[in-house]
Amino acid sequence: GTVTAQASSRGFGGSVYYSMQKDKFSLSLNGSVNSMSNDGTSTTIERIQDTPAGRMSTLTTTESDMKSPMKMGSVSANYEIDSENIISATASIMSFNSTSDGLTSTLITYPDATTTGYDGISNTEMSHNSINASLDYQHSWNDTPGRSLVLSYQFTGTPSVNNTLNTYGGSSIAGLDLTDRKADGKSNSINHTFQADFTTPLGKGQSLSAGAKAIYRNNSSDQTNYLWLEGGFVPTGTGSLNYDYYNKIASAYTEYTGNFGLVSLKAGLRYEYPWQDVTSAAGQGTDF
Repeated sequence: GTVTAQASSRGFGGSVYYSMQKDKFSLSLNGSVNSMSNDGTSTTIERIQDTPAGRMSTLTTTESDMKSPMKMGSVSANYEIDSENIISATASIMSFNSTSDGLTSTLITYPDATTTGYDGISNTEMSHNSINASLDYQHSWNDTPGRSLVLSYQFTGTPSVNNTLNTYGGSSIAGLDLTDRKADGKSNSINHTFQADFTTPLGKGQSLSAGAKAIYRNNSSDQTNYLWLEGGFVPTGTGSLNYDYYNKIASAYTEYTGNFGLVSLKAGLRYEYPWQDVTSAAGQGTDF
C-alpha cells in the first residue's frame, strides 16, 4: 500500500492505496481527499455609459470567500469460487462540495452627480456526488469450452444539492428588484441495470447467444425558489422545478453465428419494450 499527503497555503490533500491477494481472493482500495480555499478575493468593475443627459457610471466591488473540499474512494474485489465460478464487485464514490460567501457593493452615479447604491450578501452551498457499483457472476463449463453464463448488476447515482441565499440592503432603485430571496435545490439521477448473457457452442465454428436486460432510471428534481415577504420566505412558483421522470426498459435477444470456411453467417432477434412516467408539481408541467 501507499500513502501520500500534501499541503499548501490554500489547502491540503492526501491519498491512500492498498491491495492484497490471498489464495483466490483479491482486494484493492483507493481513496483521496483534497480541500482548497480561496478566501479574500476582491474584484472591482466600473461601467461607464454616455447618455443624452450626460455620463452615468456604475461601480461594483465584490469580496468573496470560497472553500472546495473533494473526496473520492473506490473498492474492487474478486473471488474465484472454483475453476468454473467467479464473482467480482466494484464500488466508487466521488463527492465535490463548494461553499461561497460574497459581499457586493454597487454605487450608481447619475449625470447630475447624484448617487444611489445597494449592498448584496450571497451564500452558495453546492454538493455534487457520483456513486457507482457493480456485481458480476460468471459461470463457465470446463467440459464445454466456449459455454458461459454471466449475470451482472450495475448501479449509478448522481445526487446533487444547490442552495443559494441573497439578501440586499440600501436604497430602492426603480426597475431593480432588491427583494431578499433564496433557492433550495436537489436533483438526482438513478440507474439500475440487470443483465444476463448465455453463450454456447453448437459445433465447429458455430455458437448461439441469448440474453436479457432490464433498466430502471429515475431522474428527479426538487427545486423551490423563495422571496422574503411579510417577515418570512414564501415559496414562489417562478423558476421552481419539481418533477420525477421514470424510464423502464426491458429487452431480450438471441443471436446465431456460424463460420463455414469463406462464408460466415450471423442472424438474430431483439425485442425491447419501454415504459415512461412523468410526475410534476402543480403548474410546472403535465403528468404522463
